[in-house]
Amino acid sequence: MSRFGSVIFLALAMVSCNGSVRQTAFDKKLWMVRDGHYYLREGMVHDLIENHLQRGMPYDKVIELLGEGSHRPDNFERRYEIAVDYVFHDIDPVGGIYLNIKFAADSLVSDIVLNYWGRREGTID
Repeated sequence: MSRFGSVIFLALAMVSCNGSVRQTAFDKKLWMVRDGHYYLREGMVHDLIENHLQRGMPYDKVIELLGEGSHRPDNFERRYEIAVDYVFHDIDPVGGIYLNIKFAADSLVSDIVLNYWGRREGTID
């Protein structure tokens, strides 16, 4: 099976028929796999937050663990795509999840937030 096929198979295997995502352990290599989106992150984000990220963690350790992510130049924050939802046959996203990691002026993690937007708003973990 090709790498692409393996990634798609893993992503599909993680989602059960009722739409819930199977929770798995954080894996740095799988975190970095991108095939249009980061399909594997949703299953491991809770383990990441509970067991790998912590307030007070240095900026460079976060980047080493998770990669660059995206950022806004006007603040001390890194944003990581976790999930993006689409309606069938539409190119515009209708909801999703981002992991926002905020840093204090001393470059240490000050806050870790899962941001649900669109049709995922109001989701409770």
